[in-house]
Amino acid sequence: MTTKSWRKLLSFDEIVSGSIGVLRITILLIVTIGMLSCSKSNSPTMPDFSIDGWETSFDAIMEVDVSGRQASVKLITATNPGTRSLIINDEVSALGTSAYSDEDSAWVSYFQLGYITSGSTVSFVLVYDGKTISGVLSIPSSVEGVFPFFGDSNYTFEWTTLYSPQLYLIDLDYYSHNELHTIREQIDGSALQHSIKSQLWGGGLVYPDRLVLQAINYKQISSGFIAIAKVTATHNFR
Repeated sequence: MTTKSWRKLLSFDEIVSGSIGVLRITILLIVTIGMLSCSKSNSPTMPDFSIDGWETSFDAIMEVDVSGRQASVKLITATNPGTRSLIINDEVSALGTSAYSDEDSAWVSYFQLGYITSGSTVSFVLVYDGKTISGVLSIPSSVEGVFPFFGDSNYTFEWTTLYSPQLYLIDLDYYSHNELHTIREQIDGSALQHSIKSQLWGGGLVYPDRLVLQAINYKQISSGFIAIAKVTATHNFR
């Protein structure tokens, strides 16, 4: 074989080697994109707490409600929680009542906590129904609201907070024709102002009773368990 032919053969091998390399990179990219797509589709989405019956999407819900420097915990389970315990920041929580609630159509159990402040982060270990759930939960910062006079048009109010929560849940209770009604809306945690549209109460004059603004952080530990921390600002119109 001549030197010229050998050079041609080397060039052909280089082309084949390069093509195989490109093919491997292409396959790797396809596999990576597929894995990312699956991961994204399987990741939990933010629950809509404004929808009635959202609780039925979970087997157990732990709610941490902070007021001032005190906190209470409510555990909602689809079945009897059995022997239960809760440790928050390495401190054992006192047990409260546990009973089936017809209103919630679930078992509701309570724990009493000690010193917990808004804006803090807590670790927890929860035991119930033979299960052990652990995690870390961020308590929302306190919320200071400014609630103006309620007229017959859109009701706009605002608030301040140190750190934005994941979301806000808003409840407006009002009377119309001597009946109590509630408007519930969920908005993004970056908001510091909100307008409740008058169309939601049918327009015209109604009599507001109470507005509840809840700052909420949550951690979905598994498909069946969610932990929720909330701090509430309440305004009574009467």
